[in-house]
Amino acid sequence: MKRLAGFSPASFVWLGASLFALMVVAGPASALWFAPPPATTNPLNSVSFPRNTSVGYAVGDGGTILKTQNGGANWGFQTSHTANTLNSVCFPSDASIGYAVGDAGTILKTQDGGANWVLQPSNMTVALNSVASPRNTSIGYAVGGGGTILRTTDGGANWGFQASHTANTLNSVCFPRNATTGYAVGGGGTILRTTDGGANWGPLISGTNQDLTSVCFPQDATTGYAVGDGGTILKTANGGASWVLENAGTGNGLTSVCFPQDAATGYVVGEIGNIFKTQDGGATWFIQSFPESLALNAVYFPVNASIGYAVGNGGAILKTTDGGSDLAGGPPVPGPAVAGTYYPVPLEPYPYIVPVPRPEPWPFRFYMGFYYDPWGRRVYYPRRPRWVRPFPGRFPHEGGRREHQGPPHRGGR
Repeated sequence: MKRLAGFSPASFVWLGASLFALMVVAGPASALWFAPPPATTNPLNSVSFPRNTSVGYAVGDGGTILKTQNGGANWGFQTSHTANTLNSVCFPSDASIGYAVGDAGTILKTQDGGANWVLQPSNMTVALNSVASPRNTSIGYAVGGGGTILRTTDGGANWGFQASHTANTLNSVCFPRNATTGYAVGGGGTILRTTDGGANWGPLISGTNQDLTSVCFPQDATTGYAVGDGGTILKTANGGASWVLENAGTGNGLTSVCFPQDAATGYVVGEIGNIFKTQDGGATWFIQSFPESLALNAVYFPVNASIGYAVGNGGAILKTTDGGSDLAGGPPVPGPAVAGTYYPVPLEPYPYIVPVPRPEPWPFRFYMGFYYDPWGRRVYYPRRPRWVRPFPGRFPHEGGRREHQGPPHRGGR
């Protein structure tokens, strides 16, 4: 039987826009949750940190491209010259040369770390959902709607169509370690494999009809994982000849999978903020849920299984520096905040919240006369912006803490 563990979100850091215009500051003994002025509220769909944990990129709706040079403490906009949704970003070898793909056949390339992004001709109008380059800045693959597979061998100057022999949407492509053997997954349980650099793509039997959203082969073309709708997690240990269904204990859609170093330790994120981790090759999955119902769309660990990033709707950017190892105890937080419900509280002592003029979308939930923030904590939202904090008090330890019933604490401005 698969074992699920709950979490305490102390080691995940939400870095930015998804805090819905809240600034959270902890006491000296606490982990910090950074909330600089929101970079974007657009959904972020993909994240890439090329070979290091400091310089990274995230892309999303509305042509959004963000870059950080300090491990996610700050994110700045880059000019994409497109309003199309960007679905995937890839920097194959370093932080200079990278590709991004998106809706309406959009392909972008930068050769200077994002200072300039140049549109490349794809001759396609369908959405491109994933781009991969097997540690080679000249060779790249992109997949998308209608079974589209594109390949470049000249750094994106030309993209050629490859026959996939399927009309199903392809959502993810992966070439582990070389440009010869690769995998693509998509709608209706589609899994494709090539062993000749895409000259021929053949179907593999996945054993599921669920849409598959992400595929990862961490070390070589032998052991790999695919995830998708309905909580689907598939594993192969023989290069895709057969796939075994793993059980993470969820029926929610899963959107991205990453095994950063080997086939043992990996992470999966999903539609309602779920984060799952395995340390035994998928035999056991632990819940590391982030306490908010925002969809997480991508997860990426650039160097090892300790430092990783996840991005999602509302501009959410999360970070862990210890592989989420201390995210333990208590069940996942339910979506709507309910008075008297137990919620994990990430900070000790309690965070201070700076209300600002009402943003859109409105981040607080109102229930039975009280406001709740996106983490399920009851907060006081004043008519005039003032420093306030959630209700103080002692809490039980069964999976979280319950808000004190006393009056709100009001501090200085």
